Amino acid sequence: MKDVIIKDAINKSGIKGVLTFDPDVIKTIAAIASLEIEGIYAISGGIFDGIAQKLSNKHLYKGIKVEIGSEEVSISLYLIVEYNHSIPDIYHNLKSNLQQSLEFMTGLKVQEVNVRIDGLKIYDDKEKEKEVTY
Repeated sequence: MKDVIIKDAINKSGIKGVLTFDPDVIKTIAAIASLEIEGIYAISGGIFDGIAQKLSNKHLYKGIKVEIGSEEVSISLYLIVEYNHSIPDIYHNLKSNLQQSLEFMTGLKVQEVNVRIDGLKIYDDKEKEKEVTY
């Protein structure tokens, strides 16, 4: 994947330079910030891969798409949420956490957050885990 030039940097000492981010770095930050939100069970692989990917090295950001501009970023996420949580509340908390994490770590402004709910994590009466996706 191609690195994206984010900022031309000239500090007070007059040293020139360029700051770049690999898109996978942005996706990793977004994945970690997403999984911190109560009610989010997993990041899904999206519509082409229905297997939920928990926090793992290989598939951490498989269900995350990013578009990076010179000073801003737009994010699309595919999620599995836990049943009995308010999805609008999850969305609101997710947007806030993504904005804080990405702006702090990269300096990029979050312009847009799009979320597709790919499934629900449901627990049966015996507390056994059962995943239902639609």
